[in-house]
Amino acid sequence: LVDPREGKMVERELRIQVAGNLQIWGEKIRLQQILTNLISNALKYSEPGTPIDIKAIVVSETAEGGGRGRRGTPERQMAEITVRDHGLGIPPEQVPLLFQRFVRLPRDLASTVIGNGLGLYLCRTLAEAMGGSIWVESTGAEGEGSTFHIRLPLPPATPDHAEQVQESPAVG
Repeated sequence: LVDPREGKMVERELRIQVAGNLQIWGEKIRLQQILTNLISNALKYSEPGTPIDIKAIVVSETAEGGGRGRRGTPERQMAEITVRDHGLGIPPEQVPLLFQRFVRLPRDLASTVIGNGLGLYLCRTLAEAMGGSIWVESTGAEGEGSTFHIRLPLPPATPDHAEQVQESPAVG
């Protein structure tokens, strides 16, 4: 789904680590759109030949979505997917701009990188529509790159008794 030209036609190592049987409670197409955009950006904003890391794990966060838990606040299990590149990085003071509509960073406006400033805005909109969130961590140091995090809910747990339904013995 990602145009090979975005990777500058150079083979890239895609390192994927996904927890076994991990599922999200959301729409497949929306998740696909988010991941396609993040992987595409990772290719566009990092040097040819550098790897792209994708991880997915289960984390706990407070029901309000804080993730850092306040005393007495119930926690919920979430899938956290990260996409990390080893590229330019994002200056910390420009991070708040990233998820806004039609916004491109000043360095991107002066570059040959094509974009309209909607990709990360749509990622945020789609993640939030599925009950999740998205954010980025970056020092802004070239070569250290950026790590985008997406948190999405896991499927609702089924009651234990529903999983243990037994068949009645045959009556003959």
